Amino acid sequence: MVCLGLFCWASFWLWPPSGACIILLGAGYEDNLAIPHNAYGRRSLNDLLEVSSSPNTAFFWGSRQLRLKHEPRELHVGDDWNAGWTDFPEKTLVVYLACHGAVDDQGAYLLPQDAGTRPEDRLRLYRDS
Repeated sequence: MVCLGLFCWASFWLWPPSGACIILLGAGYEDNLAIPHNAYGRRSLNDLLEVSSSPNTAFFWGSRQLRLKHEPRELHVGDDWNAGWTDFPEKTLVVYLACHGAVDDQGAYLLPQDAGTRPEDRLRLYRDS
């Protein structure tokens, strides 16, 4: 059992886990009176930004658990919200969305920062083609 434990420890020490790329998207709705504010979502984006850019997240030979793709982006109506999701060197992509969402008869959707009451302002998570 001890030999097996030492082998596992040595294998993780010699071959550190690969990191992941993280993309942060959100909306705070501070200037949108049609939607309740999202202070906790905004705070979670800032916390993840701090964790992913902190040098304390490096372990083993400088490998990082999370690499930030870009600064947190605010999600707006009409934005190409999934731009840049194909060009990253890591094997794993983590997309963190901090916005309000709901569901209607057409399916689930997210509400961008400047969303109004129109159905066209909603970011559909699934579309029938």
